[in-house]
Amino acid sequence: IFQSGPWCYGLIPRTFKIDMSFHSKEYVGYGGLDQFIGTVHAREVIRYRTRFQGIVSQEEGDRELHVITPGEKIAFTKPTQEYCRWHSGDLENGVDPVRRAYCLGKATSKLGYCAKHRQSLKAIYSKCFELAGIESIRNCQILDEKAGDKIEYAVYILAYSSSGLKVGATRYWRLIYRIAEQPHVLATMVYKSKSAIKTRELEVRIGKLSGLTEKPKRSLNEALSTPLVTVVYRIEKIRDKIAKAFAIRNIGENPIFRVEPGIEVVPYIRAKEKGVRELEGLRLEVIDYYSGYLLLSYPNNNNYYIVRGNELLHRNVLKTIS
Repeated sequence: IFQSGPWCYGLIPRTFKIDMSFHSKEYVGYGGLDQFIGTVHAREVIRYRTRFQGIVSQEEGDRELHVITPGEKIAFTKPTQEYCRWHSGDLENGVDPVRRAYCLGKATSKLGYCAKHRQSLKAIYSKCFELAGIESIRNCQILDEKAGDKIEYAVYILAYSSSGLKVGATRYWRLIYRIAEQPHVLATMVYKSKSAIKTRELEVRIGKLSGLTEKPKRSLNEALSTPLVTVVYRIEKIRDKIAKAFAIRNIGENPIFRVEPGIEVVPYIRAKEKGVRELEGLRLEVIDYYSGYLLLSYPNNNNYYIVRGNELLHRNVLKTIS
């Protein structure tokens, strides 16, 4: 159950609700030596578009969810509490975020879970793929024991600039949505498995290859303005390198794709990145959400701002303005 409309209460943002749709296919060429000797290659790139439906939020002490939709006015307040990020629903399938039951317990673990849910399946998944070293591997083993073969995982590579490449892992059904949460130019899947530990171990090993990283410093503006032609050859070559290094078959059959915002990119390029504290108290209009950033405008002077979504989630940081 959810509502849409104006409130004047303190709200906890829980997630950003987006829909995804296929937009187009195109062939992107690349040159270099091949172009010099007269053979120009082209690779198919699939484009998806997002449609932002709103910020799924709840009042402190109230389990009912509200959706703050594009066009509504909000203001940031200084957060005083972080709440448990655990939610109901299984891991192997997508759950409509407005139908989740979010926990209102206070976060006590470093990954943002309350005492009750820090050993939940969702928390174990987070520790498997977000922590490092022995603790990560141990929780991946526990995840495999508890989930069996019910969950499929994917390892992907993502180009976030003309030269920057990242490796990551997620649940297979979330792959396109996970890419949509990150600044990127192009991405492709390189491995799929029903074993969390095999997936995580391969992700770590790929991250040690030259030119790849698990934790890059990225710019949304750079990702949006980088031409695809400068990246498609590079992402294809690193994919081939991974296939040879780890004996992964049929890796080239996985599509290369890109997720784009459902609105024009100009406001994102014009926007200034700000922290919550810098915008505290301003009357701001919700515009869009893309690549992990909430896009806002300040109606009085037509300025655009982007705020990192992870600064907002599970904190009592919002209020709506009627």
